[in-house]
Amino acid sequence: MSLDIYLRTPPCPTCGRGDELWHGNLTHNLGDMAAEAGLYEAVWRPDMHGIRHARQMLPPLRAGLRKLVRAPGKYRPMAAEYAGWGTYDRLVDVLKAYRAACVDYPDAEVHVSR
Repeated sequence: MSLDIYLRTPPCPTCGRGDELWHGNLTHNLGDMAAEAGLYEAVWRPDMHGIRHARQMLPPLRAGLRKLVRAPGKYRPMAAEYAGWGTYDRLVDVLKAYRAACVDYPDAEVHVSR
């Protein structure tokens, strides 16, 4: 099981299609680590917290990444190793890329598939 995160353009009023601007994937095995860093709710459940646009993801991503990067010794042991996907490094790398995409596309719509 995994979490797919998408940043998309708003849907076209005529055809309803939105273009994918960025996509990231995380295993659910990283949920506990993300929760400990204060990221789970925003990243896994943005829709339940009123997060609709990429710009709204920036504050939680910045705060959570700061926690992760400043204390790797705290978070690394929480990793649930699973085929190389459930690692601290994977979580940090995907979240850094997500943060960069949110900066690049602040008006993009946030979608997740759990």
